Amino acid sequence: MSETKIYCPHCSQPISLDSAWAGQTLDCPACHKSFTVPQFADRALASSAPGSAPPAGGLRLSTLSPESASTTTPDPLRPGGAHRLQPAAAPTRTSGLAIASIVLSLLGCFFVTAIAGVICGHMARKRIRDNASLSGGGLAIAGLIIGYLMITLCVGGATKFALDVKNRVREIQAQRTGQSATNSAKTAPSHSGPVGAKIRSFIPVPADAVSGTIKGEPFSYTRSSLLGGILEIDGREFATEGFVITIFFNQKRGESLEGRTWHITPTTAPDTVPTIFIIKRHAGSSTRDRIEGGYEMDVTTGEVSGGAKTHMGGITKTIGGRIAGTITLKINGAAPVDIHGNFTAEFD
Repeated sequence: MSETKIYCPHCSQPISLDSAWAGQTLDCPACHKSFTVPQFADRALASSAPGSAPPAGGLRLSTLSPESASTTTPDPLRPGGAHRLQPAAAPTRTSGLAIASIVLSLLGCFFVTAIAGVICGHMARKRIRDNASLSGGGLAIAGLIIGYLMITLCVGGATKFALDVKNRVREIQAQRTGQSATNSAKTAPSHSGPVGAKIRSFIPVPADAVSGTIKGEPFSYTRSSLLGGILEIDGREFATEGFVITIFFNQKRGESLEGRTWHITPTTAPDTVPTIFIIKRHAGSSTRDRIEGGYEMDVTTGEVSGGAKTHMGGITKTIGGRIAGTITLKINGAAPVDIHGNFTAEFD
């Protein structure tokens, strides 16, 4: 049988057919529209399309006769189960959205571009599924993977940065609190004076005042103060002779020391233990022992009386008042201490 080229009258798709198809009804493999194959003797139709050879992408059906076509799989979507010839693969083009997806995702260090890359990737995959002439599904998937990875990295990096800033702020606040306590200790009155000057206080000594022994020597209370979170219990009769017990409560900004109880044992966590200094003055010189743990102490404070209240930075403070309390302190070691009793302290 002879073979001749014909062209679809609907879409001009070139098709090569055997002569057995003459006069038969055929579905165009490209546009799927039906037409009657002309008699091959009518060469005018075959040569009416430009060029003597089928253009690129032309369909050759020379090996498919009408009889063999009847064995092809019926198309359930066509009336009567007419046979549909499958078109050859048409030329495709790469989806621009797929290309944009991977490019934007690779620039995902800017976060916003990663989000745009993910959106373009999903849009590209949908268009590729709906349009067989589009390619680039692999690019779209790669863009989605890279985009989601970049978004995860950006979110994780931003979270870590926020935590670092928060921790740094806490460190700065802690440093300022420590400096404030140190400055308060420096500015607290030392009550030192000329040799022979007696320690005096405008606050009367309370009943059952603090007493006991320090380093084997008797301790007799004369006065006390609670200034800037530092409790000082003085046992000196003269400015240059006797013991002074200084307790740093590590007061935080805005924390009140009124109506409090501290119960410290040798097993109490170190970061919650007040630091104690035992100072002995004698003949113009002094020694100081620092106690940071391993001791027993119970301290209670009442409410502040007298004085004046001030408001600074959203914090209410009482200045120039007095506060009563009790203390029991036992320290073993090189600087043994065993004291207990009441105190009434100047408060600021």
